[in-house]
Amino acid sequence: MQDPDQDAIGFAARPAANIAWALFFLGFGILFITILWLAPDRSDPRYFVVLIVTPLIALFAVYFGRSVGRWRETILTFDDRGFLDWRISDTRIPWSAVESFQRRAAYPGFRFGSYFLVRLEPTYQKNFSVKPLYRIAYWLNTGLTGGYFVMPLGTSARVDDIERALDRYCPRWRQSISPLQRDCA
Repeated sequence: MQDPDQDAIGFAARPAANIAWALFFLGFGILFITILWLAPDRSDPRYFVVLIVTPLIALFAVYFGRSVGRWRETILTFDDRGFLDWRISDTRIPWSAVESFQRRAAYPGFRFGSYFLVRLEPTYQKNFSVKPLYRIAYWLNTGLTGGYFVMPLGTSARVDDIERALDRYCPRWRQSISPLQRDCA
């Protein structure tokens, strides 16, 4: 995390973590492809589960592999104008376009796996440019969450660091169960 007196708070990529996650999912992908290839009975229901899971695993492998290419460059930035998550888009999202910013736990009771769910104003979202890979992930998650994931995973950020950045630049994010007030910026 950068000096809190600076104009923006940025979080860099963690190459070792991104490489490890990419290899982890790549290994699972190879395992599932091998299972598909060696499956003796293609009418077995487990075959179809593996068939569905394999593309999802490939998606995660590419997602983390893509972050490796950033090496130690900034991936996540917060400032007065809004926030930028390079994994989602190259466009900064202004605070006025954020409908809600909520912390979620992937595993209830644990801080590991926590992420932030961002919902954008419908009028802004229509013109928002999302990267193609993230568009696939968004489409898969829309039925479950209806928002974008901002994850500390693969960056130098921790959940607490992102919360401090949000407290500094958009203090009303903690009340974002209902739409954010437009006075964050």
